[in-house]
Amino acid sequence: MYALINRSYENTVVRICDLLYMYCSESQNTGSNTLHISQIILRGIIGASHAQIERALRYLREKGIISTSKTEIIVLSTDLLLEECSETLKLTDRSAF
Repeated sequence: MYALINRSYENTVVRICDLLYMYCSESQNTGSNTLHISQIILRGIIGASHAQIERALRYLREKGIISTSKTEIIVLSTDLLLEECSETLKLTDRSAF
């Protein structure tokens, strides 16, 4: 999973979306689209700076894809989220939802 997310040639938005989509795919049985994670930990997983993470999360909030708090990210629309994901993930996981 980490190798799929941490592709430095893809932009931060795509990497975050891939992470969130994979999380939602794994947790679909529980019905939870809430990822309990701080931005500091997210930066480490994604391999991006504070500013890059902030811009990416703002973009996703403005598009109505996520909402955020200090320690969680809630996916509001998996359909919109998938549109922002990498082509690799779209081809790999078409049937998750």
